[in-house]
Amino acid sequence: MNGKMKKYKNISFSLLVAAALASGLSGCFFGGDDEASSSSKTSGTTSQTTSSMPVSVDSTDGASGVQGPVDGKTMTEIVRENIAMAYGDNYLPNMEIPEEDLESQFGITPDMYDEIVAEMPTIGFHPDRLVIVKAKEGKADAVENAFNNAKKLLTENNTQYPQNLAKINAAKILRNGDYVCFMLLGQPNESGENDESAAQFAEDQVNIGVKEFTNFFENIRH
Repeated sequence: MNGKMKKYKNISFSLLVAAALASGLSGCFFGGDDEASSSSKTSGTTSQTTSSMPVSVDSTDGASGVQGPVDGKTMTEIVRENIAMAYGDNYLPNMEIPEEDLESQFGITPDMYDEIVAEMPTIGFHPDRLVIVKAKEGKADAVENAFNNAKKLLTENNTQYPQNLAKINAAKILRNGDYVCFMLLGQPNESGENDESAAQFAEDQVNIGVKEFTNFFENIRH
């Protein structure tokens, strides 16, 4: 009987030792996971925010008052961003104007410019267009003349949507040195009328973009 009791005591002691070892090993493994998890939680992530403020530059050069790309963007792209931000949801162009349409609609060909941003809406009803060109040396006059002709043709050929006539008439051709802009932008007039009030509404709307274009080039000179 005593021999059996000793045997049982030895077995119990062995089981206790095994359990203690298992507990210690378990603490090592799971403790490592907890540390990794804690490290992951405390490291966190860095969020990026996009400024809604207009982009400005300080560089000056020659008649245009500007020089080179800034932060990887050309001047035409920066001006376009400022104009789009000024209109917010009322900036309707959302696709690039194909090169062939630039030639057929505006008379602009690649040999006339060094930089260009050209956009229009995907919805054909809206006449909105924004084309900003940095003309090649000696080509700015030709670009400006092409834009003036484009506006004239657009006005004469607007037979499908006569309610857009006031907006088309309000289109502006702007220029600063070698930078030339065709601007036909603004909130649509929901009244659908083509009268004096519609003309004033269209004028007020396009002047939002005119102000941004003008202020941009004025500010970079100071």
